[in-house]
Amino acid sequence: YLKIDGKFDEAKKEEKKLREALPHLFDGKDKAKREENLRRFAQWESMGIDLVRTTTHHPTCAECAILQGRIFSLSGKDQRFPALPAHIKASGVIHDGCKHTFCAYSERFVSEQELNELIIFSNRPFADERSVEEKQRYDEMMKRSVQYQQDKRNYDLIREQLPELAPKSFNAFRRMKNTNSTGYKKIIDAIDKAGISFDEKN
Repeated sequence: YLKIDGKFDEAKKEEKKLREALPHLFDGKDKAKREENLRRFAQWESMGIDLVRTTTHHPTCAECAILQGRIFSLSGKDQRFPALPAHIKASGVIHDGCKHTFCAYSERFVSEQELNELIIFSNRPFADERSVEEKQRYDEMMKRSVQYQQDKRNYDLIREQLPELAPKSFNAFRRMKNTNSTGYKKIIDAIDKAGISFDEKN
């Protein structure tokens, strides 16, 4: 809100305080999620719950596509299902920034046929089975996410360093950029002349 109000010096001071008090919000490693999943693993094991299932998201990355939707054995002792990968049991996540989580699973609520299907599904080869379309969708989603964050940083930079040229809103700035309007070209010229480092200029 301080950034929105144009109070950039105050915003930087507040961000510094937040980074010191709540580093997991800024370290990019999803510390809170890791700790929560590890707490769940320990709790389930103490309750005698051995089977866990990964959530399923679409589109997703290659690493998660291999593991999502499967049922795993926390202890590795249930021979019907693969053991939960060691790096997940140790870290609580499939990888940094991963959106997947884990749910306790009970076979008591499924038929024998469904259970057998899940056993087959969970033991299928560990390979990326995504279609070409899903891979493209994931790549496009990631590009949009990266571009959005870059645009946000650039817009804040313009508002801070060249407020007289800053569009009234972030959405207006993105429209200018996407159409490469005359106003956007003026902004690019101005940051070049001012020697300001911009994330990107296209």
